[in-house]
Amino acid sequence: MVDDENSAERASSFTDTWPAKAADAVDQGVDLVREKVVRPIILAARSVVFGLLIITLAITVVVFVSVLLVRIFSVYLFHDQVWASYLGVGVIFVVLGYVLWRRRLPAKGEGGRGA
Repeated sequence: MVDDENSAERASSFTDTWPAKAADAVDQGVDLVREKVVRPIILAARSVVFGLLIITLAITVVVFVSVLLVRIFSVYLFHDQVWASYLGVGVIFVVLGYVLWRRRLPAKGEGGRGA
């Protein structure tokens, strides 16, 4: 009779813990899928969104700065000679582009910084 009571307790214990174990297994599976699939997708989407936002803001800032420079040059420096203001802003952007181009990293296969 003792064996019957022990086996009944074990069966009762198994049926009591079975739903909890199944729920834990499902929870672990969901966590694994979220960690391996969903999280990288979310990180990639955030990177794309923030990258586009930064690019858009950078373009806006460049446009506003160039308009500001043309306006300042034409009013205070060249006295309503807008062509000279455009020339001055163009020279600034060309020099800035040249400096940035010289600071770039050489591509694989290039020996030096230019020829």
